[in-house]
Amino acid sequence: MNQEEQTEKVFYKYSTINDHLIENLSNYQIYFSDPNNFNDIADCKFYFYFEAKKERWIKELMNQTTIPTNEALACAVIENGLKGRLKKLNRGLIRLDEDDGSIKHKKPLVSCFCEERDNLLMWGHYANSQKGACIGYKSQLINGEYKLTLDLEEEAFLKVRYRKQPPRCINLFGPDAETKTCLFVLTKFSKWKYENEYRIVLVKDEDKQKNKKTHRKEDLKSIIFGSKIDYYDAQKIYKVIKENYLKNGINIKFYRALEIPGKYELKIDLIPNMSDYIQSLQ
Repeated sequence: MNQEEQTEKVFYKYSTINDHLIENLSNYQIYFSDPNNFNDIADCKFYFYFEAKKERWIKELMNQTTIPTNEALACAVIENGLKGRLKKLNRGLIRLDEDDGSIKHKKPLVSCFCEERDNLLMWGHYANSQKGACIGYKSQLINGEYKLTLDLEEEAFLKVRYRKQPPRCINLFGPDAETKTCLFVLTKFSKWKYENEYRIVLVKDEDKQKNKKTHRKEDLKSIIFGSKIDYYDAQKIYKVIKENYLKNGINIKFYRALEIPGKYELKIDLIPNMSDYIQSLQ
């Protein structure tokens, strides 16, 4: 294994070809999704409670937009038991088992990737039945993790674990809440194991406010066209890559996915001449 293979790795994002993909490629950006919109209804489903001493509750309530920010009023809300749902425990702890939206909390934002570029199921499920594309992003090995530079910060590709049961219920007021929240985001039901998924997760409060982050131009490594891609879609993708990358000296490799007769496999074939390839689709 050479030095480049040890320090660099490409992760792939399968995509339907639409205006969102064109925007992301044109603006050198990665889109992050709200887990509530994932196709797996159990994905990132949190089981949580809130438990802390009165001082923490006051601080949290004062940060809410739906509850008065005055400290005296926050204390009154606590004393009234937040509509009778707060439980006072030993050691001065106060607990809320179920939340009706009174406590503002936002899930991390997620962008999903895969190690494999020839995964038949991924092409079928996420790339419009091979009418879409697979985008390759180059990562760097930094402190034992493969990372992508986004908005000048290094964000790690984190491997998803597949389990039969979700993680245990967590205290969102606990000192390790951020770490345990991330564990929920990185755990999926075992039936999804075929995806071999990696995720970049935004857990910081300031990061949760925006769903797009900018990558370096040179970190876009490759475009793979599906075996059933439409002529106009391929032309559209090539045009945006040519204008925003190739003309700026960024070398992007183009490939096509080919079905192998008699096998449930795909071959990823380098495209030597894009003009000839696009014309062949007509």
